[in-house]
Order: sequence, then C-alpha cells, then structure tokens
Amino acid sequence: MSSQMPRNGMFTGALRSLISLVALRHLRLSPLRSFLTLSGIALSISALTAIASANRAVLESFRGTMGHISGKVDVEVGDGDAPLKTELLDKLAHVSGITHVSPVVSAKSRFVEADGKSSDPMLVLGVDLTGDDYFRTYASAEGEIDPLEFLNCTNCVMLSTQFASAHGIKAGGTVKLTAPSGVRDFKVKALLKDEGPALAFGGNLVIMYLDAAQIAFEREDRYDRIDVALDKTKNREQVLEAIRAAAGPGIVVEEPARRGERTERMMSRFQTALELTSGVAMFVAMFMIYNTIGIAVAQRRREIGVLRALGVTEKEVQLVFVGEAMVLGLVGSVLGVGLGQVLARVVLEAINTTISSLYVQLNVQSATVGAETAIAAVIAGVSATALSAYLPARDASRTPPALSMAKNAMKAPPAFAWKKGAIIALVLAALCYVFAALPVQGPIPWTAQLAMLCALLACAAISEIGLIVASKALRRPFFFLFSVPGALAADNSLRQGSRAVITVAALMVGISLGFGTSTFANGFQESIKTWLEQSVPADLFITGSSPLASQQSTRLPASLLEELEALDGAAGRVEAVNIRKLNYEDLRVTLIAIDFDLRLKNARPIMLEGAALDGAKDMVEHEAIMVSENLSQRKNLHPGDTVRLNTPTGMKAYAVRGVYVDYTSDQGVFLIDRSHFTRDFLDETVETYELYLGKDAALRDRLKAQITQKFGKRYDLFVLTNGEFKQEIAGVVEQSFRATSAMSILAILVALLGVVNTLFAAVIDRTRELGVLRAVGMSTGQIVLALILEGAVLACAALGLSFVCGSALGMLFVKVLNVQGTGWRIGFHPPYSYHAMLSAISLACAALAAAWPAYRAAKMKVVQALSYE
Repeated sequence: MSSQMPRNGMFTGALRSLISLVALRHLRLSPLRSFLTLSGIALSISALTAIASANRAVLESFRGTMGHISGKVDVEVGDGDAPLKTELLDKLAHVSGITHVSPVVSAKSRFVEADGKSSDPMLVLGVDLTGDDYFRTYASAEGEIDPLEFLNCTNCVMLSTQFASAHGIKAGGTVKLTAPSGVRDFKVKALLKDEGPALAFGGNLVIMYLDAAQIAFEREDRYDRIDVALDKTKNREQVLEAIRAAAGPGIVVEEPARRGERTERMMSRFQTALELTSGVAMFVAMFMIYNTIGIAVAQRRREIGVLRALGVTEKEVQLVFVGEAMVLGLVGSVLGVGLGQVLARVVLEAINTTISSLYVQLNVQSATVGAETAIAAVIAGVSATALSAYLPARDASRTPPALSMAKNAMKAPPAFAWKKGAIIALVLAALCYVFAALPVQGPIPWTAQLAMLCALLACAAISEIGLIVASKALRRPFFFLFSVPGALAADNSLRQGSRAVITVAALMVGISLGFGTSTFANGFQESIKTWLEQSVPADLFITGSSPLASQQSTRLPASLLEELEALDGAAGRVEAVNIRKLNYEDLRVTLIAIDFDLRLKNARPIMLEGAALDGAKDMVEHEAIMVSENLSQRKNLHPGDTVRLNTPTGMKAYAVRGVYVDYTSDQGVFLIDRSHFTRDFLDETVETYELYLGKDAALRDRLKAQITQKFGKRYDLFVLTNGEFKQEIAGVVEQSFRATSAMSILAILVALLGVVNTLFAAVIDRTRELGVLRAVGMSTGQIVLALILEGAVLACAALGLSFVCGSALGMLFVKVLNVQGTGWRIGFHPPYSYHAMLSAISLACAALAAAWPAYRAAKMKVVQALSYE
C-alpha cells in the first residue's frame, strides 16, 4: 500500500505537467483555433441553456399561477369552461367530509389604456370574500378590504401592487377593463401585497366580489367552478365519490394538480421539439471538437513521438488530449451559460407567445439561468467535448514513436472508407424506417425523434461519398472557370481526409435541420390555407381584444348579434361562433358551436369520412356532431359512433356524423350546432362573429367601417377582413416555428466555424506545399482563390447531401412526427426556393469563412514556408 501511493502521486503530478506543458501551452499558442472552438461550444451550450431556461420559466410560471390560484383547494368541481348552476353549491355544502366550499367566477379580460387601446391580458376572479379567505389570503398593501363594502359594490376591484405600479394606478382610482358588455370603468378599492393570489398570472390579476363578477361577465346564476376543502380525517375516496354523486354526470371533479398535469402534457410536445433542435447545435459542435483535437494531434505528432519515446504511456497521451478538450469544453460551456442568459430572453418571448396562443394564457416576465441548469449545461459541454476528443486522442496514443518522429510526420487523419460509411448509412436508414413505423408511447413521440436522429446519422455516414462526388464533379468546371486554383481546390478537398468529411457532415446536419423544419412549416401553412379557403370563407371576422379568437381574446355578448344584423346589408348574414375547451377522456379538446344553416350555405367542411352533410336540419334533428381528423385518429371515432360529453346539464350523447379537416387545436375539435351548445352548456357569450357577404367588397368595407365606428370602442373589437384574418393565422404559425428556425440557424453558424477551423488546418498541413507553389510562380491571389474554392467544395458537398437529408427530415416531420404529435395530416410541400436561398447563403458564408485562413496563407513568406516541417 505504501509503495502504491507515491506512484499514484507521481502519475498525477506528471499528468498535470503534461496537460500544462503540452495541452494548455498549445491552446495559448493557437489562439485562433482555440477561439473558433470555444465559440462553437459556447453557441451550442447557449442554445441548450436558453431553451432549458425558457421552458423552465414557462412551467414555473404556470405551476406558480396554478398554486397561487388554488391555494388550499383540495378538489375543484367544474373545469372553468362549462358554467355550473348555483344550486350545486347547496348540494355540496351538505356532503359529509367537506369542510369548506367557495364558488368562483373566472373570466378573461383586457386592461384598456388611457388612449382606449387594450394591452395586458387580465385574469378576473370573482370570489365570495366572506368565505374565500380559507383558501386564499388577500393582504392589502394600499386601501381597505371590507367584504361587506365589496358586497354592496357592483364595480369594485382589487389589483396587485405589481400591476398597479407598472401602470400608475392608485387605490381609490379607476381602471378600464373589457367585459362582454363592453369596456367598463371599475373602482380600485385596494391594492394587494405581492403574495399569494396577487402573484398569479405575473400580477395581471383582478379580484372582484362574486356577485359583481357574475353581473359584469354575464355569469348570472352560474359559477365557473367551486373550490372544495376536504376533512382530512375522512376517507378521501369515499368523499370524492360523494362529491361526484352530488355533482351528477357531466361535472368534472378533480384535484388542481390533475388539471395542471393535463395542460403540461399539451405544452410538452412543443417544448420537447425546441429542446431537440437545440440539441442538434450541440451535435454539430461535437463534430467541430473532433476536428479540433484531430488538428492538434496532426500538429504534434513529432512531439507525441518524443513523449512516447521518453516513457509516456498511451493512457497518459489520451488523457492529455482529452484533458485539452475538457478545458475547452469547460471554458466554452461557462461562456455559453452567460450567452444563454441573453438568448433565453429572446427565446422566452417566442415560447410565451406561442403557448399563450395555442394552449394556455401565460404571463412569463423573465427567464433566468438557474444554478441547476448552469451546472447541467457545463457538465453536458465538458462531457460532449471529452467524448468527441476520445477517438483522435486514441489514434495519437497508438501511433508508434518512430513513425511519429519521422520528418513531415504531421498529416491529416485518414478518411473513413466510403464503403464502410455506406453500410453504416444503410443500417441507420433501416433503423429510421423501423422507428418511424413504431406507434408512439406516452405524450412525447420519442420513436419519431429517434427516427430523425437515425436519418441525420445516416446522411452523416455518407458524407465522404458526398465529398468525393462533389470534388470529382466540380474539378472540370472549376478548372475551366478558375484554371489551376480551381483544380487544386477540388483535389485538395479530398486530401484533408476525415477532417473534411466531418466538416461536411456538420454543415450538412445544420442545413438539413433548417430545410426539414421549413418543409414542415411550409406544409402546415399550405394545408391551413386550403382549409381556410374551403371551410372558413367569411368576409368579416369580429373578435374582442384580440385579432383571433384565442386564449387572449375576451368574449362578446349574444345581444351583439341583433345589433349587427340591424346594420344595412347584414341581416341574415351574421354567424355567432362559440369556442370552449372541455375534457374528453385524457384530452383537452376544443368544442366549436356554429350556425350550421348559415355555414353550409357559404362553406363546406373538407370531409374525410361520412357523407358531405345532408344539411343543417339533419345536424340539428339528429343531435349530430362532427369530429376533427386528429381527434378521430386518436380516439378511433367514426361516423355511426356516439360521443358522450360532460356538460353543465349532465352527460349528453351526440351522434358522430362525419370526420372533417380542422386545424384549430392539436388536441382535437368537436363541431356542433349552436342551438345544442346554448341548450346544453348554458352559455350564450360569443367568441367571434363571422359575416358572409357574398364577396361584395363594397359592402364588406362599408360594414367594417360601420362596425368599427359604432361598436369598436365600446367592445374593444377587432374587425378583420378575410385577407387580414388569414394574415393573422399565418403570423401565429410563423411565430410557432420562429424558435426552431433560430436553433437551425445557430447550428449552421457552428458548422461554419468548423469550416474556418478545417481550412486553417489545411494551411498548416500544406505550409511547405504553399511555399513551393509560391516559389514556382503562383501568386498570392491564386492561393487565396484556391483555398476559398476549397471551402466552396466542402459547402457544395454539404448542400447536396442536405437536400437529400433535409427532404427525409421534412418527410419525417410531416408524415411521422406531426401525425404522432398532433394527429393532423398535412401535405408534403418542400420549400425549394428556401433551400436555394439557404444554399446560396451557406455557400457564400463558407467562402467567406475560407477567406480568413486563405489570407493568412497568402501572408506567409516563401523562405519560411519552404523550411517548415
């Protein structure tokens, strides 16, 4: 034991000396290469950090809002989208095992600025202040909270101090808010301390007395939910069964956490897609790190041979180079965490907007890189660099000392055999097919994501073939256009071996991801365009406080229908549309109620199953319902089946009449007649009014102006033409892909840094050769041109492969990942113009990246170059 300790200590000390003298010294002596590698690592880590931080901020905001709003609630009766009759409160009060009950009215509103324009979305809670204090604590920071005074005030509200301070509001002042009855003035009785409920929704919260909220938001004799506290000494399951029995069929009874989990599952698909695309940037960076260490090995082969001859073991040599990579990984990861903090703010805006539009209204103020995220990012960066450095480090350690010390020993690592790469690609392509065919398990389509990874690796495996083809194909045209420099560029691109292959693979992956995601986005946009043309052809769309009927809009009164139809030319042409969320088994589906009589006179749904509707009378008389394509796929619903839905009036059965195309919700859509909706769901407030004017442009423009002038300010209306409505939809779709597109661009940027690194290595490898070329008369301009063209060859090889790989990724996105994640079937529409633009930009950037090392090569003196070993 005593003899082992000194050897361990000597080994550790010697290894530290080797890393310091051999590895760290070269990092200092090669600042440019070190900078390029650090930049690639930092960019990739910043992408991972930003996405992780933004996703965490969104989840924490959602969970925080749920926790602050729920307070001490054990069970919620009702899901907030189907109103409850007030009689239910008395029934629950008599259930044994319940200690407290409190009704709640929950509504969406908008804060209206002094100039009359609405801005911040607000969550309005109407509560019984005399009994709600068990569940939630309302502490005043300014003004007095007197439940009895609130009881006798129909327009009194409480705001959070955070929101009031941001807008210069004081207790005793007034605030304008949107409501179904229009924009109204409310008296601010008190400002709440920023704790408990006042922290929910980022402080954008309005507290009203229950009765006042019922009047202001048209919930007379109805509640949105009832909060329940249970006696902890009673059997929980028995009490829950008693609550369900008292509530009756059709009423949702669940814990707050259950509702939160369901919403988180909906958001998880979008968040996972972002994490996947950010991971590609790290994947690309690993190629770059592999090349960097490979270059270091090539430069120091003689030095390695000397060390091996002096007794340094293979393991120690490996540890030296892996240690060098880990130093780069550590520094780059730390820089990436700092950059990720900046990038997280940008990413958060995109994520926040998309999730608020598609899933649940959020108000996330900021995203901070937490300690856990930072540590995980650094560990990921260091681990990735160590893994990437292992192969070139192993090759360095296994090279015989005599061969390493031979004159001109420095050379590029040999390329992989192209036949071997082709075999690997075929195996990966087969795995891709298998994973794509497997059914999805759980909320996240991991099988489709594994198929995508296999597709990327398969194309990376044939990068050498792509480089050979590009070099051979470009040699003759390059020679014709650029003479000797062109031919040299084509030939030299193959001389760089695996270094060039890895660079091509990295650039190919980045461009392929961009092409694949844009194919998905383009297919989605084209499918939505067709759907809107055929199924939603209204000439005017009217919504409250938001251009689209979404989580951010406010409801409009049913009475507005009569006022709109009273306008000259609008009689019989106005359709009221109700949109609600409801639970159907494990999904949060969208229920859309329309006037079938009016809709079918102007549009026809794109039918996939069932006859093309026999008409409105048939839908109404047979209690019929339409099912969207994605919901039909997920729940195996087809014409002739019966759907049972929870409603405030009990469990209702509807006959499935057909399956149609609808892109409103990735969870699924039910389409029913509005007469059934108002009867069964006890709610007449409207999400949007649609006017069918027979494409009469003059009538459309006149009615738009009249509606805006007469009702716009009163109800905070958005009145959009068909074209403007489609532009808004296109904007939402574009927004949802903005973050993934940014990650694709980042991956391409990291790959281009690899191009610079590779060509700098080429300059080092060919120092003497460049000196000879200069000595025999080649000009500096020709040398610069040769290296720039060499970068172009690498880019062309990557671009050719990216067309194949990007098309495959696009197909996976459209036909597999999208179908498994949403159930939608969209067309395959590759944006070839986008790929051409991306190719041109990448080619130009690759040439520009090559210009730097080319300039350095041209600056070398001939005598020094000829004497270089």
